[in-house]
Amino acid sequence: FLASARASCCSGRYQVIAYDPATDFTIQPWMRDAVGRTQLGDDEVIVGANVLANDPNNFQLFDNTLRVVGQFDATGSTLDNAVYMNFETAKKVIDSSLRKGLNKYSTLETDRIISSVMVKVAPGYDAEAVAAQIHQQVPGVAVATSTRMVSGIAQSLDSTSRTVAVLIGVAWGVGLLMFVLMVAERKREFATLVAMGAHRRMISGIIIREALGVNILGGVGGIIISGVLLVSFSGLVDQSLGGGFLVPSALTLALLALGALASVGIVALVSSWIA
Repeated sequence: FLASARASCCSGRYQVIAYDPATDFTIQPWMRDAVGRTQLGDDEVIVGANVLANDPNNFQLFDNTLRVVGQFDATGSTLDNAVYMNFETAKKVIDSSLRKGLNKYSTLETDRIISSVMVKVAPGYDAEAVAAQIHQQVPGVAVATSTRMVSGIAQSLDSTSRTVAVLIGVAWGVGLLMFVLMVAERKREFATLVAMGAHRRMISGIIIREALGVNILGGVGGIIISGVLLVSFSGLVDQSLGGGFLVPSALTLALLALGALASVGIVALVSSWIA
């Protein structure tokens, strides 16, 4: 086993996470990919995406002046509200929070704080069996494996994706049916136009333009409403999904909007052709 100890406490909005560089195998690879370094000196920190650091050289935490050397990209989880540091810096920060009465604990021995231990299972050993053994032999601890965590998120996403797929199918079917029925109800109107000399192509043009106009207006309205709701209630969506949730970038949102408009255009053409 290779254990990585982490200590954490809460500082108002931010969670303080300390890691042991000598044994860590979870945070340092993330640091290497995100900020190009894995070691933090005393009073040096890396912050999550939601942590404001207007002056990187004067980051105040319980009256401790710290230096921000990097910031992680957003993950859509509580890790975005964390401040990462080594154990020596964490001891100073936690001691300061205790002196100010701002820690949820009244007393702590900072030399003995370990809130979680990450266990790297050696090749050939089953992680679930190791977790069960730890749970049996070490009372008072909660054990979770990465497989269970990832599978839980995957199941939640699969369920959501299936629901969205069904809703899209229903929307397409209802849209096609309603437009075909609407055109059928206007047979007399179109017959009158034909009697007045209108060509079949002209009638088809009227139907297509009306379908495109109605669908594009509805698509634009849907994009605006869903965009406002998605951004405004992203926290509620995150809680409902039970996993990390990120609002896509502006470019991704624009591409999704164009895809939505293209899809409603296709619905308009198909329904016009059927009619």
